[in-house]
Amino acid sequence: SIDTRSGSVNNAAGTMATRGALTLHAGAVNNEGGALEAKGALTAFTNGAAFDNSASARVIGDRIALSTGELKNNTGLISAKTTSSLRTTAIENHGGAILAGQSLELVNQGALNNAAGQISSGANVKIASTAIDNTAGAIYAGGTLSATAATIINAATRDVTVDTHTGPSSMPAGLQGTDVMLLANQSIDNRQGQILARRAISGTTPSLSNDAGKIETPGHIKLTGLDAFINRGDINGGTAVAVHANTIDNRDTVQSKGNVTVDANTSLKNSGRMIAGGDLTATAGRTRRTTSRTQIPDSTLTAERAFNDQGMPSTARAAVSNDARNVPAASQAPSPEGIATASETVTTDAAATTDGAMPTDGV
Repeated sequence: SIDTRSGSVNNAAGTMATRGALTLHAGAVNNEGGALEAKGALTAFTNGAAFDNSASARVIGDRIALSTGELKNNTGLISAKTTSSLRTTAIENHGGAILAGQSLELVNQGALNNAAGQISSGANVKIASTAIDNTAGAIYAGGTLSATAATIINAATRDVTVDTHTGPSSMPAGLQGTDVMLLANQSIDNRQGQILARRAISGTTPSLSNDAGKIETPGHIKLTGLDAFINRGDINGGTAVAVHANTIDNRDTVQSKGNVTVDANTSLKNSGRMIAGGDLTATAGRTRRTTSRTQIPDSTLTAERAFNDQGMPSTARAAVSNDARNVPAASQAPSPEGIATASETVTTDAAATTDGAMPTDGV
């Protein structure tokens, strides 16, 4: 145990190692290019002062608990055999690695910068911060990945790998876990990014940017709390997808082998693809427009006002229902195998069933 009260500790390019536990009570800690290693627990309290573990420095222990001011781990390594808990005012982990064999908890009063860095745990990862920047970085949980912040940036992680400090030389970038739970009260940026889960993904935020991004799991996806959502990426849930927003403009892909639910409070536009192997339910308070192919096997579509199908071939084997009335329809002759092509609008007063033809008011 080392206690300097509020005095600083300078271990730059040095080594402190023990076969047992290592405890530091100090002010600022400079471990730049150095090593702090313990076979037992490693604990450090800096009384709110900074902890610098940059420049290939190492903090290694069976269990790690750090309570510091700003933690700099740029190109550094913080690795716990079992659990790790980091409570700081801010974390810089640019090109660094923060690892735990079991659970990992990061609680920051400020921002977490993991650009091109690695945060990984064999069990759960819990992150609470004012802002999370994972640009070209990897945050991985063997269990549940839970991230809470005002803003979450996961840009430039799709089809990108991150260099690792241990094990394989690289790992896929992005946000990954058995379950991924994201809560951002301002925004989530997944442009050219990827959010992957083995079981489920949930995201709650007023703003989600998914341009050229991928949100994918063999399980279910639930996105809620959105204001104006424009999807220019791939949202793919194996068992189910549910998207709830004030307005929805889908310009790319929302798909599932199971059910797809798209719920817009005011308006829904679809110039991309909505594909469901089970039920596809699309609800809009005002309008729904489609200008490309939408596959709707065994599905139900509901709208409070109008469903406008502009030049879109759509397949449907079950009910297509629309609460609107007296909307003119001018469609072409239906194609075989349940594909109806409309040059302007296809409208139904109640329900229309297609097994090779779609009857409409205007035909």
